[in-house]
Amino acid sequence: MISPVRPTKRHALAVVLLAFFVAGCAGTPHNDDGFQSDAGSRMLTVAFHGIHDKFIEPVPMSQVAESALGRLSTLDGEVGMVRDGDQIRLTDRGEVIASAAAPDDDDPDGWAQVTTSLVVAAEDQSPALAAASAEDVYSQLMRGALKPLDSLSRYADAHAARRQRATREGYGGIGAQISVDSRGVVISSVEPDTPAARGALRAGDVILRIDGQDVHQLDEAAVLQRLRGRVGSPVRLSLKPIGAAGPTDIVLTRMLIVPETVRLDMIGTAALLKITSFNQGTARALAQRVVEARRRANGHLSGIVLDLRGNPGGLLDQAVAVADVFLSSGRIVATRGRHPDSFQLFDATGIDVAAGAPLVLLIDGGSASSSEIVAAALQDRGRAVVVGSNSYGKGSVQNIIRLPNDGELALTWARLYAPSGYSFDGLGILPNVCTSAAEEDGKTVLARIGRGEITDALRLAAWRTAGDLDDAQRRDLARTCPKVRGERTVDLDVARGLLADPKLYARALAVAAPAEETIH
Repeated sequence: MISPVRPTKRHALAVVLLAFFVAGCAGTPHNDDGFQSDAGSRMLTVAFHGIHDKFIEPVPMSQVAESALGRLSTLDGEVGMVRDGDQIRLTDRGEVIASAAAPDDDDPDGWAQVTTSLVVAAEDQSPALAAASAEDVYSQLMRGALKPLDSLSRYADAHAARRQRATREGYGGIGAQISVDSRGVVISSVEPDTPAARGALRAGDVILRIDGQDVHQLDEAAVLQRLRGRVGSPVRLSLKPIGAAGPTDIVLTRMLIVPETVRLDMIGTAALLKITSFNQGTARALAQRVVEARRRANGHLSGIVLDLRGNPGGLLDQAVAVADVFLSSGRIVATRGRHPDSFQLFDATGIDVAAGAPLVLLIDGGSASSSEIVAAALQDRGRAVVVGSNSYGKGSVQNIIRLPNDGELALTWARLYAPSGYSFDGLGILPNVCTSAAEEDGKTVLARIGRGEITDALRLAAWRTAGDLDDAQRRDLARTCPKVRGERTVDLDVARGLLADPKLYARALAVAAPAEETIH
């Protein structure tokens, strides 16, 4: 669901711009690093087109542009923006310094050009604006432009966007984690099958120089920046290996490093699989860990605990693929928004890698987005017993737009729908077994399940038809199993108890019997 957007049409634009110069002001010095007309226009055109074309609800472009211009006051408190009929006016200390005719509300190109022109005119009168970097101006304009939207749509500058892309998609690196302490820059761990591992780097080795530059005075972020680079490019390290008398030099070739998001621990013959987020390598790593768990259990895997507590989500396609690891057929999730491309259905395509092994899925109030896709799909399809508390309730998809400054705009463009047809946006996923409604330990909860005192089918039916409820009723329903956060012992104790007792597992699973698919 990640794709850059470019303008799809150009409108003829007639902008009448009048600059009113304050008496005695000779203009401000030119700042080569400041907001420039051409670059600023490209930036705003791409951003405004994205909002106009892709945001889940239509928003008048006048609101977007006027809100953007209103943020200039954060850079210069004397600069203001007022709407006067069909005129947009910028003021400085109450005096009009520039104005422009307002384009139509359905004209993102026109509003991008008007906004650009007014910013350039304001720079000529405001020393503070003129001294600001282009990125400072972009950041304020984008924050303002997003204010009429929702809290989930966001802007990331080039630095933050590169960091986020590295988390999602991977980065060119050597596969070593570092820390900075009194010894200097110390390698804390080395990932297998990476340049660092093949170069025999070990935890405890101290990095002295990177490409000839002394790293003694650098902080961790600066060191990481130098270790990372284009895939296939070389990096020369000067090291003091642990236990060695003197330093040594080594040249490594960077490769694509995708951060690890899946961890496997065995609990007897059962597997505990923890997923921390959903990046480009998550589903593949999960399938590999399931195969490894079956091997370590000598082909007799008694069950799987899939821990998604505290997992904030990530890539939509990876959420679908993770659910697909445990499903052989049927709907996983549907998306629906305003843009035609937002209407999509995702179905299971492969085989159940776990070969039907009993599955308990743990969620909490921090399980969001992709985590909720997986939980809803496996619950609705009757493949997993969901244990924990109500989840976060982020049932929407953000479309990522790459901006000309290498930053990103994330716009909410679709809502997510579980196989049974309900939207969990603002609602969350209701567990089969709620562990947060009362202070209970694992034994007490398991005894309650044995007596049949668990989430009933009628409550889940109400949850699945929550689209017919108003906001207050949805909030009341969500309080059925109060949100809590944290990896509480009770959740894991209940999961282990369910896997150890097939009758209890079957009873808990039956609560969320597979629902008929209503999204087509």
